[in-house]
Formats: sequence, structure tokens, C-alpha cells
Amino acid sequence: MRTHFQSSQREQLFPVVVTAQLAKDCLESMPFYPELAASFIDEVTKYIQWQSTLEALKNPPETYTSFPTDILGGLKKIRSTNFSSQWEFDAAINALLHTANDGHLRVDFCSTLFSFIRNKT
Repeated sequence: MRTHFQSSQREQLFPVVVTAQLAKDCLESMPFYPELAASFIDEVTKYIQWQSTLEALKNPPETYTSFPTDILGGLKKIRSTNFSSQWEFDAAINALLHTANDGHLRVDFCSTLFSFIRNKT
């Protein structure tokens, strides 16, 4: 019987490599279910509303070096958007959270299955 740890070790030593196009096509084939997405946004908002910097991000002081961003407002906008795939939905949330410039403010998605790398030649 193979345990998850053993499987993970093998995958780290011998990762499965597919073309970028195949990986992208796979991600884009993940169907988008608006009702589940709305429920997900509602639930993740419950956690994100505890982020201590939300007000400063929305209305930063003049000395702040990043652009203002309304994370909760952005989540509401994403909630009402009809995406073509789950991957597109996940990417929209990721892009929004990245505007906070806070590595601790993040959500992990099932669409992060692949890592895209460029070989140096």
C-alpha cells in the first residue's frame, strides 16, 4: 500500500511533465458552477473580513507605496461575474488578493495543480 507521503516523495523526485498547452487546456476545461462560486465567495469573505489591513488597503495613507485596493468590494464584483471556467474564477480571486501586496493574504485553489516553468536555453 502506498501512502500519500511516499507518493509525494516520488512526485518531487520525478515530476510529471506535460506541455504548457495541455496543462492550460486541462485547467480551462474545469467547468464553472456559479452557485458554488457564489457560496465560496460568501464563505471566503467571512475569513478575509478579519484581515487587519483592509481599511488601509482601501484608503491608504499618502505615504503608502501601493495603489488602493478594495478587497471586499472586489470579491463582490467577482461573485457577480459569470466566468468561462473554474480556473478563470480562481485566477480572478488570486489577482485581486495579489493587489494587497501581502504574501500572507492568500487562498489555495484546486487549479494550482500545475506549475508553469520556462526552460533556459
